[in-house]
Amino acid sequence: MVRGVFTAYFDASGTAGSGILAMAGYVSDTPKWAKFDCIWKEILDREQVRLFHMTDCVSGQGEYQGWASHRRRRFINDLADCARKYTNKRFSASVVIEDYKLIDEEYELHEYVGYPYMLCGISCIAHVRDWARKHGLRQLPLFVFEAGDVRKGNFALACEQQFGIKPEFSRKENVLPLQAADLAAWKTRHPIREAISDRPYTQPQFETLLHHTREFLREPHAGGGFDRDALMKICEKNPIPRRRCTE
Repeated sequence: MVRGVFTAYFDASGTAGSGILAMAGYVSDTPKWAKFDCIWKEILDREQVRLFHMTDCVSGQGEYQGWASHRRRRFINDLADCARKYTNKRFSASVVIEDYKLIDEEYELHEYVGYPYMLCGISCIAHVRDWARKHGLRQLPLFVFEAGDVRKGNFALACEQQFGIKPEFSRKENVLPLQAADLAAWKTRHPIREAISDRPYTQPQFETLLHHTREFLREPHAGGGFDRDALMKICEKNPIPRRRCTE
């Protein structure tokens, strides 16, 4: 039996221009989160980093300007190890933006299902709910999402209507687990974005991408992706009406 007060922290990564919106986060109990905070802060202090942001770190911008690649790689690996050790499970969801737009042009997708942020958020909560039931939790964990994301729309209302929960919203600088969620969201989005890109890969680049993807997938996780086929199935199963021709 899994015991303790559980909290799920989630962050969304990606923009319309990136082609992928991914949301990911972790669930753990209160004692583990306390240990996580301690170790995560030690790693940040060791490198004199105030706030971890995955995009800045991998691109060598902001606080990471001038860092050698091996230093950034070790830093990210240490943070990933911390998240892996002091959480119970990782959850994620992703939407291919172009596929979403194509289906939304044909069906009333955003009216019935919501925009990509909501689609990812609802999917993640559903996966956590299934996990909680499987482990005999009497109530759902507390859900905390990063604040300030303009894409969430009426996500909070949808959570209350569908799951009977009220998610909280906080900033990465105030809640360390949201920084781990940022790392997880980036690692969820990056392989998908690279896979659908049309740029050629050298064999070493492909092997590196495959290695990191396999390592990440070895962690206990649950999630789903929404590409054109998946979105079409949603429209046909519910069913969601087609848009009327205005001509």
